[in-house]
Formats: sequence, C-alpha cells, structure tokens
Amino acid sequence: MDKEDLDVEAFEQSGDINKLIEILSDAHTNADETVAEEVLDALLRMSATSEIASKLCGSLPLFSSCLSAFMEEPSVVEVLLALLKNVCKDGSSFCTTENVALIVQAMTEHEEGEETLMEMACLLVEVLAKGNAVGAKTLIEGGIEDRLNKASTVITNVRNQKYVVAAQAALQS
Repeated sequence: MDKEDLDVEAFEQSGDINKLIEILSDAHTNADETVAEEVLDALLRMSATSEIASKLCGSLPLFSSCLSAFMEEPSVVEVLLALLKNVCKDGSSFCTTENVALIVQAMTEHEEGEETLMEMACLLVEVLAKGNAVGAKTLIEGGIEDRLNKASTVITNVRNQKYVVAAQAALQS
C-alpha cells in the first residue's frame, strides 16, 4: 500500500471501516505489528458505538487470526482483547475452542507485567460467557478458570479485581 493509503486517522475520522479492515488485513499478511496496532486502536475507539461494533462482527475471523499472528506483541494483544470485548456482545460466534485457546494462551504468555491485558481478557471472558451456557462451557473446558485465578493475583488494582469476579460469575450463570 502507498503511504496515502495508510492514513489510519483519516479513515477513522471518516468512518471507513472497510478501508481500516483492508489495512489491518495487509498488516497481518506483512506481519507489521505497528500498523496492526494503529488500526486496531482506531477500530477500538470506533467500536464504542454498538452500530460500529455490530458492523465489525464480520471481521471476527481476521481478529482471531491477528490474535494468533501477533501473540508475541502484548500491546497488540491488549488492544485486540479490548476490541473483541466491544464486538462480541453475542459471544456465541467467537467462543470457539480455537479462540478460547488463543485467549488462554494470551493470558498465559502475558501474565507477568501485563495487568491491563489481563483485565481486558477478564472483561472479554465475561462478555463471552454471560448468558451463553455453551460459551461458558467452552471457556471452562479450555482452561479459562485457571487463567482467571492467576489473573486475580496479577491484577493489583483493587478496583479492577471486580473484572475477575465478574468473569468467574458469568461462567457460572
């Protein structure tokens, strides 16, 4: 892509989700974590509205693939988990065995020194499990309970400990 094709800020301001997804796809293909993080940050900000979040549901396979491809980059993983929390309001389509394994892997690989990443993972688990018995079962079978227990020791901000409790409660609901 040409430099002018990568104006993420302009595409965010104009609401051009399709162009941002195209840039993210190229960043994924080219293993460019810097561009991927920039686009994911833009999509995260945009996904704060339910209308945009629902439009991003069609990109869940790309987000999953990016989570796998950029697993070693905690900043990218953190933004992806936050974005998925916004997009996966109906967690059934994302809560597959493969995606749960990626969430567990992210929480395992980045448990040290990545408190915010762990918080985002807890928030995502809550969204995926809440009111979704099949999703909760998939999460439990995938080993998420152990990761949530670990998160309770990693998250030092007392106020944010509630994310672990809420995720655990959602698994039981």
